[in-house]
Amino acid sequence: MTKIEVSSNNSKYDARHDVLHVFFGDNSNAFAEETFPGVYVDKDDDTDGVVGLTLMDYKKRKQKIHSWLSQYKFVV
Repeated sequence: MTKIEVSSNNSKYDARHDVLHVFFGDNSNAFAEETFPGVYVDKDDDTDGVVGLTLMDYKKRKQKIHSWLSQYKFVV
């Protein structure tokens, strides 16, 4: 499996709300699916391709989130 890298180049951390937003593409035509508690995968409405992630309570649940999303390499 090829890992997709999550870094400061394609993400933004909101420290006040402990939310990590990750961007892989244009999310202007996207919908979100909650795949795990507080983990939202943003998908393009037309292609169903993943265009982003929204991770609630990121710092608090970092280890659990990383195990759930093992296809992503977090370097943030």
